[in-house]
Amino acid sequence: MRKLISAVGAVLFIGACVYFVAGITAVSPPIKTYVYRKSITALKDGLKKIAISNKDLSYHAGDITGDANIGYRYYINVYIKQANRDLQYTIFYDKTDYWFKKNTTQISLVMAYDRTNDLGGYSLKANGIDSLIKIFEQEIITNL
Repeated sequence: MRKLISAVGAVLFIGACVYFVAGITAVSPPIKTYVYRKSITALKDGLKKIAISNKDLSYHAGDITGDANIGYRYYINVYIKQANRDLQYTIFYDKTDYWFKKNTTQISLVMAYDRTNDLGGYSLKANGIDSLIKIFEQEIITNL
């Protein structure tokens, strides 16, 4: 009986460890994905032009993930200041060549957050996410 209890305890402990590690390493899917029908260089130039023309918008390069075999993902943090809101977005982009269109870039919005009002996050279910997506599309996507 004592061995059975020890075995059950060991299984529960290992299961809890696996659950914990899986939760830490889980990756949320993007909130929304956009197809930009230009190159990565054109995307970078477009972001630079938007930031120059709008003093309330800035961006900073973030991490690069991936490798030469699977491709690279480039992360960017975008900051937008409004009269009563301080917004932060995280996007990643990668090259996506479709058979019918070369030099296509996929832009994925992975985080939209209103730092002033503590709204948004990494999920479509987050409070206030719809209005944050709309602002992102108006300020960034339509101006690229």
